[in-house]
Amino acid sequence: MMILRVETSLLALCALAGLGNAQAPTERCGLLVQSAEHGVRIGGAASYVEAGRWLAAALPAGQWQLRFAAGNGVRPAELAVQAPADGEVVVATGRAQQDAAPPVLHASEPFAKALLFGDEASRDVRVRVRIRASKGQGAGGLVARWQDDTHGYRLVWDAAATELRLERLLGGKPWVIGRTQAPPSDDRWHVLELEVQGFGLAAYCDDVRLWSELDGALTSGRFGTMLTDGAALQMDRLESSAPCLAVPTLAAVRDRGTVTVTARAQQLAGSVYCLALRLDRPVPAVPLDGFGFECFVMQQPALPIFLCGFAFGTVGPRGEIEGRLSCPEGSLLRYQACLIGGLLGTPDEEHALGWLPWAAVRW
Repeated sequence: MMILRVETSLLALCALAGLGNAQAPTERCGLLVQSAEHGVRIGGAASYVEAGRWLAAALPAGQWQLRFAAGNGVRPAELAVQAPADGEVVVATGRAQQDAAPPVLHASEPFAKALLFGDEASRDVRVRVRIRASKGQGAGGLVARWQDDTHGYRLVWDAAATELRLERLLGGKPWVIGRTQAPPSDDRWHVLELEVQGFGLAAYCDDVRLWSELDGALTSGRFGTMLTDGAALQMDRLESSAPCLAVPTLAAVRDRGTVTVTARAQQLAGSVYCLALRLDRPVPAVPLDGFGFECFVMQQPALPIFLCGFAFGTVGPRGEIEGRLSCPEGSLLRYQACLIGGLLGTPDEEHALGWLPWAAVRW
């Protein structure tokens, strides 16, 4: 009888332990995104979709994939970061030198038909549309450099085959450049984008780049939408604009006295970089309350400016930049706010090409 009581107690303890594990809080990491007016989408260990000038959240720690929506003529580079538990990821994106022309809205109401715009001389364009499938029937999507029904590029959502395809048509025969799984046909809206510039082709779904290829078979033609007969697809907000300029993105990951910097400047692959720490006001931080300190980089800058390089190297073939900065315990920088960014230069290190965006980090 005593044995039975012991076994019952052990079972109860195991059940309570299992319940405790099931209810244990998830390890989280802070997120601060600067300049995501057109939207940021995070996948991987965390799921987050938002837009705004300044965004803050606490998300599950782990490997994050950050992707940004295009807007105002630029598309910030995608980033992959390792978000530490009880740490913070501060993300900054590059900006356009001047405001771009707003996109042209061709259709603002839902429609289900093929629409073409531009003329036979149209060359470089970014075309975007919202699309949804109510059931697995037919196909539709975007076209660019469309000369006739047998010549052009198209991004196809094939609901019947449950796949997305980037295709080139020459003489009526489609050549599949890329193929991947399509979203489910559950009547939810998704966004397709097709961009052609020079020999470059790029296709996106929900701000996720599916393919980026070189193809010079077709140089000009109209753009718009395509839809097969009987397709259970609906589209709206069809718009076009000039192709987007790729701009750098930088993430500063703070974790227990170190800051790891991950950045991408894909348009400057092969150039040199110098990651730097910058203090606009090198004085102690001012306590605001018992929980935080003044972040002086949000204030009007004051001279002198303290700038210190801490990592150097060559930008990788896909624009990869990495570096790490350590702050010893007891350092004068403890609880200070600083800017972390970097300078880009020519491969021969003779001329500056520009700056990486600056991320505001509290040490």
